[in-house]
Amino acid sequence: MNKNIILSFVLTLFIIGIIAPIGLAYIDIGDGGGGGSTTYTSTRTSTKYATKTGSYLFNRHTYYAQETRSGTATATRTSTISQVDADNLAKAAADAAAQALADTNAQNAANTAAYQLAISYKTALFVHGWGFGTSSDFASLKTLFDAIGWFTNTISIDFYAGNSGCETEFYEYGVSVLTPIEIVACLLKNYILRMHATPTTDPEHIGDSLFLIAHSMGGLVCRQMVKYYYDELKTAGITVRHLATLATPNFGAPIGGFSFTTQGFQMASYWGFHDLLNNLNTGDRTPYSVSDSSSYADIRYSTYSGDLLDIIVPCWNVALDNRVWVIFHPLAPITHLFSIITGTSNDARNHNGYVGIDHAEVLTDITIQNQLFYNIYRLNGAV
Repeated sequence: MNKNIILSFVLTLFIIGIIAPIGLAYIDIGDGGGGGSTTYTSTRTSTKYATKTGSYLFNRHTYYAQETRSGTATATRTSTISQVDADNLAKAAADAAAQALADTNAQNAANTAAYQLAISYKTALFVHGWGFGTSSDFASLKTLFDAIGWFTNTISIDFYAGNSGCETEFYEYGVSVLTPIEIVACLLKNYILRMHATPTTDPEHIGDSLFLIAHSMGGLVCRQMVKYYYDELKTAGITVRHLATLATPNFGAPIGGFSFTTQGFQMASYWGFHDLLNNLNTGDRTPYSVSDSSSYADIRYSTYSGDLLDIIVPCWNVALDNRVWVIFHPLAPITHLFSIITGTSNDARNHNGYVGIDHAEVLTDITIQNQLFYNIYRLNGAV
């Protein structure tokens, strides 16, 4: 064989032996970027020494890796990837799921409450005011509520024995303007319990859901009944859903004293007759309201009044609010001329000062009637 050919062949083998290792490709045998593995190993050949820190994106989450490269003829590289945010991501997902479940449960509960109210026997009970007040005062309001048809029935009662159609409890007791309001409230409670026990076919049956709409002194009667006798109503299965007072002297009607009657003096809060308003307005003025922490958080309150045309009940004495109330007792000894009453109103929608409306017109004004029904219908979850 030619000597030159042999020399060339040997030289070629020598060159290949040196260059080929340098040109070997880097081979990555990790997870290929999609498996979620936390450790991978790769092999490469290098003639250089290098250290590098980098970041990699796998499965749309960011992981951080420390990469060390050392080079001689051949080298082995091992990198460990840590899932820094995994716990936080899992906790956020769990919190979101828990909140979604809570929201769903709350909505289901609200829907259930609205449904139960919709199918329940709903009674609107109208309670008239002092003196010349009668059930007929609510004629237009009762007609409106009957026409809307949301209530199962509507009832207007008479509690003065002299009124035609006076209910049994009141007639037998002989209620008059001389009967203390506290007693009228007790008799109203007895009437409600008696009518609730009647068959549902009775047109005056009082259902499990009761809505009280009261005018003038009737509002004080209802407030007194709720504050002191609500436990008895609940035991019988009756829930008061709403108590609306129209032109009610919640903080007194000074002109009442000129009537020279027990009820008039109580509303005027004159010395010796002031306990009623003091008791109603000391402490919680809206007991068992939906905002209360009590065992019975059932009742929504609303108040309505005209303006200065109401010369019987000052419009500023109607709203159930958190005012500090100072009572002047003109017939009291000099040492007891004033009483300071403090209390809170946790849940009351006060709609006061309707222009051009007097004490009687508060019952017939269409704007007030619409607002009243809105508060009863919408706020009790009907829609």
